[in-house]
Amino acid sequence: MSSFVHQKKPFIVCVLRGKSMMSDVATIMNGEHDGADAFDLHINWLPEADRSPENLRRIFASTRLPMLALYYREPTPYSNPAPGEEERLAYQLRAIECGAAGIDIQADLYDPDPKSSLAGSSYGFAKLNPNEVTLNPQAVEKQIKFINRVHSMGAEVLLSAHVGVRLSCDEGVELALELERRGPDIIKIVSPCEGDDQIIEILKTIVELKKRLHTPFVYIGGGADSALTRTVGAMLGNALVFANQRYEENSTLLQPLVGQVRTILDEVRRDVRQ
Repeated sequence: MSSFVHQKKPFIVCVLRGKSMMSDVATIMNGEHDGADAFDLHINWLPEADRSPENLRRIFASTRLPMLALYYREPTPYSNPAPGEEERLAYQLRAIECGAAGIDIQADLYDPDPKSSLAGSSYGFAKLNPNEVTLNPQAVEKQIKFINRVHSMGAEVLLSAHVGVRLSCDEGVELALELERRGPDIIKIVSPCEGDDQIIEILKTIVELKKRLHTPFVYIGGGADSALTRTVGAMLGNALVFANQRYEENSTLLQPLVGQVRTILDEVRRDVRQ
């Protein structure tokens, strides 16, 4: 099994949100052609039949590039409402057994009421009441044990938090350091981004995280003005760029295109060599 995390950085991750196994396989082939370095499979967008071990193996076997598997809580036509935590984790563990290099879990995993765990914390970010973060000691310990379980299977873990609140540089670094102590292989934090001041704050945070973290990370904005945080962020310290091979109705439209990012990164590297 090849590593998702341990490759030349920054690398380009082509996001797979197809509504069938064959749609994802086609996107993988096109994504490779456009210059993707890895893939990110959203299991919850697949119909139930296409989540079988046989069909998951067909998806993972369609490329030699590493693939991350995730099952977020968002409702889709095939997961509405989204299943409980244990069922989502079971699908991700199945994906590892079928060939995934790693999985993406959220930083509030195992806590049914994560916001209550933030009350009274000395952390600056906790006072903002972010989404997808728990400080509950029991939940955090269970996350650490689950990450260790994934590692014992020879796979990697991306620990993610789509916080839904604007973080200052200090707050972003504080959160990233808290997530790092749980032992993931890579950290992802997404903070809202609207306006030039927030773009600069996110890019400043990326530079600071490069100095402070010992774990690869991707720290990006979400929202109308997030594009620069995704591309320029990769030049400043982010390990990767999430991108679409093409735009479809179920795409995350804030993500750039694989071919576009490949051109940007290659041109910047060419300028550096000169």
